[in-house]
Amino acid sequence: MAYANLPIRGPADLTRANVAAFDALLRDIDAPVLVHCASGNRVGAMAALRAAWVEGHTVEKAVEIGRAWGMKGLESAVRERLASEPGAG
Repeated sequence: MAYANLPIRGPADLTRANVAAFDALLRDIDAPVLVHCASGNRVGAMAALRAAWVEGHTVEKAVEIGRAWGMKGLESAVRERLASEPGAG
């Protein structure tokens, strides 16, 4: 079993660089993976941003994905990021 740590403390850490690091961690694993935080909120926010910025999903689809991963209180921060930095890449 391997362990990786990507600290996401709150909205200020919802950056393209952290999303790219999150994507690399998920992309490079060839086994089941557990992604966690205390509530799932930060994990969901990162999943939503990854869905939009990396996978090219619409804002609504990305938010839906984020909610499925546990996003609750950070939804408005995610929507703000996606409004100010739209598109994949």
